Amino acid sequence: MKTKCNLCGTLPIRQAAQSRLSGLAWLAVISGLLVLPPAAVHAQDSTDTTKADQTIHSSQTAPSSTGTSGTAATYYVLNEGLFGHGNGGLVQVSPGGVATVLTPTTSGYSVTLDDNSNFVIAAVSSLVRLTPDGTSSVIAAAPAGSQFVDVVIDSAGNYIVTDNELHRVVRVSPDGVTITAVANYPVFNNNELEDVKVKILSNGSYLVAEDNSSLLRLYTVTPGGSVTPLNITGVTPLGVGGLSFDAAGNYVITDRKNNTIDVITPAGVCSTLFKFDTSVSREIVGITRDPVSGSFIVADRLQNALYSVSSSGDSMTTISSGSPLSFPEDVVAVLAATPTNSTPTVATPTIAPVAGTFTNAVTVTLTCATAGATIRYTTNGADPTANSPAYVTAFTVTSTSTVKAQAFATGVTSSGIASAAFTIVSSTATVAAPLITPGGGTFSNSVKATLSCATAGATIRYTVGGVVPTSNLSSSLLYKNAITLTNSVTLTAQASKTIKNKLVDSAVTTATFTVVPPPPLLIATSSLAAGVTKVKYKQTLTVTGGTAPYKWSLAEGKLPAGMTLNATSGAIAGTPTKNGTSTFTVEVTDSSAKKQTHTQVLTISITARPA
Repeated sequence: MKTKCNLCGTLPIRQAAQSRLSGLAWLAVISGLLVLPPAAVHAQDSTDTTKADQTIHSSQTAPSSTGTSGTAATYYVLNEGLFGHGNGGLVQVSPGGVATVLTPTTSGYSVTLDDNSNFVIAAVSSLVRLTPDGTSSVIAAAPAGSQFVDVVIDSAGNYIVTDNELHRVVRVSPDGVTITAVANYPVFNNNELEDVKVKILSNGSYLVAEDNSSLLRLYTVTPGGSVTPLNITGVTPLGVGGLSFDAAGNYVITDRKNNTIDVITPAGVCSTLFKFDTSVSREIVGITRDPVSGSFIVADRLQNALYSVSSSGDSMTTISSGSPLSFPEDVVAVLAATPTNSTPTVATPTIAPVAGTFTNAVTVTLTCATAGATIRYTTNGADPTANSPAYVTAFTVTSTSTVKAQAFATGVTSSGIASAAFTIVSSTATVAAPLITPGGGTFSNSVKATLSCATAGATIRYTVGGVVPTSNLSSSLLYKNAITLTNSVTLTAQASKTIKNKLVDSAVTTATFTVVPPPPLLIATSSLAAGVTKVKYKQTLTVTGGTAPYKWSLAEGKLPAGMTLNATSGAIAGTPTKNGTSTFTVEVTDSSAKKQTHTQVLTISITARPA
């Protein structure tokens, strides 16, 4: 059975309804950390930097609050409205918590905004555009067998969409005509519909968070289709309801199963920022970052509520709860385009490559979209200042380090801080040899062997004939679950892991198992006592060898009238009702790993009871 969440079973697909929205002003938008700068963001001339700013801000840092003093964000909440989950609808929530239904029938799993202030909704069977004047239209229908569950927009105006039916990321052209499969991310259960979220990183790659088989995994997917997993250490999130970024460029997720907000560094270190009270039923899902306060705005689809959690995780307040919020699934924050201070801000620098694990060294380059800006950086994890080294040319990182960069220019506000953590491993990195438990020996009947490896993320392959296992050996098996051995064999195992595009194999582990089968199963009873009509009779059949418990049955013939064979104890008992001789065959089966059976022909003579 495919499941979307813990509230529903197999999900059908339903088209989002046509709807109308009135009165949306010309807006500067922040969706998660997808930023459209105020006022000038919509200019369509050669100086328009909208697309670049979207990419930079969505991947690294929140925009500076300079230019937003005296303003407050308004939140737009998407009620799911699918498959019996709530009433649907796009709801506007004011800074004071007043909730107003804008469109009563809009439904879907994700909402974002384009640079024309249109809402773009992932509505399972399609992408839907809701214009400022309230017109709802389909951008593109999901291909057969696909479900569109999250959407962001890249610097070229393409819609980057996650498909949890086919476990992939697709790119939909701005006109909705062309749908291109970018890459499949690996999952444990192809028949499960996981929750999967996507954001765009500073280098144009996509950050994908998914929770197939109830375990959060993060991947970086390049526009060309290369998929790189991020090894998560520390806290172990079990699910993803929403994905955003904090001011330092860390990844912020809502764990809808643990009801927490977790922060994951680009190096994969995960910690809990805030844990919600679980004395009531909750499911924490959509998340966005308030552009003014920096707090995280999250939706609770079971409490029908919208909360604000401080960026430090020290406090939580309820913004709005109850109707018209009804299974709220996602949220975006919007600023009015009338800032009291319009001082421009330098674009946040881009660090390339994206944070990750590299062999021996990595060459790092820094760029900034603001012409004439000076980039200053650090390699020790400290925030840059105006006195930090100025970036001139690419530099090499040879040890595990966190690079931070900030751009400065005269007469404008300094940029946000970009951050990337680089883990450097030696080219001689090794993978721990697998452990076989038990480590061999002599066992009766059968034995279960388990394989494990101390190297996180390593794959274990094994053979049962003493041959060294490899991925291209037909007798080599991928270890998944405990192995039941019923014969004497030598178990051989080897672990491997790809480290920076190089497959590293462990040493080989072997263990010899001697499995001693049980003695042959035999029915020891060869004859039965005679019986008398109307007189109670009982004789229990006996066996030698085999493995208890045993199961008895009548293979051929019939017992005397009034008598039965007990399948568990092997007792022939009852009160004969007719005289005569009955010949029949009994069969016994044991409980060995390799089951044994034995049969015996027996006869019972019944004589009439004297008058």
